[in-house]
Formats: sequence, C-alpha cells, structure tokens
Amino acid sequence: MTQIDVSHVVKAARVDPPAPQGAGVFPGDVKPVEQALAARGLLDPGFVDGSFGTLTLNAYSRLQQSFGFSGSDADGIPGAGSLARLGRESGLFSVVDGTTPQDDAQGHGIPLSDVVYDKVVDGSTSAAIREACDLMGLPVNG
Repeated sequence: MTQIDVSHVVKAARVDPPAPQGAGVFPGDVKPVEQALAARGLLDPGFVDGSFGTLTLNAYSRLQQSFGFSGSDADGIPGAGSLARLGRESGLFSVVDGTTPQDDAQGHGIPLSDVVYDKVVDGSTSAAIREACDLMGLPVNG
C-alpha cells in the first residue's frame, strides 16, 4: 500500500491551486488521494494528475461534507483524520505522518523557507518574483 505524508498533501492543497494545470509540489503524495476521490465519483479521472488544483480542492471539500464537516472544516484542505479515513476506505494509501506545516499568524500560508524556485533569471529576488508571476499569469506591480 502506498504511504503518503499528510503534511505534503496539505502543502500541495495550499500551493498547487493557482499553478498551471498539472503543476504540483508533491505529485507522489497527491495522486493516490486524487485516485481515491475519483473512485468515489468526486473527481473526473481525467484530472488525476498529481496536482492538488482547484478541481481536486473542490472534490476534497465535497468529501469533507460527505464526512459531516461544514463551514471552514469543509474548505478542501485535507486534515489528518479525513485523509486517513479516505485512505482506509479506498484501500489505496495510508497516512504516515499526522503533522501539518505551521501556518502563519493569519491561519494560512507556508513558511518562506519551504518555497523552492529554481528558475531565477539573473539571480535577483525581483527577477524571480517577476518570472514567478509571469508563470502563474499574475500581474506584476512595479
């Protein structure tokens, strides 16, 4: 049975949605989750790609609702309990780490030290930010 790290899946759920379709930070951990969601009819099998994008986030939210969660507890960001239950019920994976990354003071985000960007054009931070915004289709101010 595949083992997945819940902290990787949580991080992917926070980082992958704005990225281009199919881009993902932990595809090996995300793909079994997507397969389980697809098996339950919550995600189109054509989108099982290892990226915890918007469609996967919405599918996971519907799973949370089916488990009885509501409001912010059904936001599509996996919790250790719902992830372990999905893995157990699907028989596709088990969860090996019940810890999640520390959130910032506003209750969302990832530590800057966890961000990896290896496409720096000229070595400067501003060039890296401009390039990242370009890749994600976001406007650059300044």
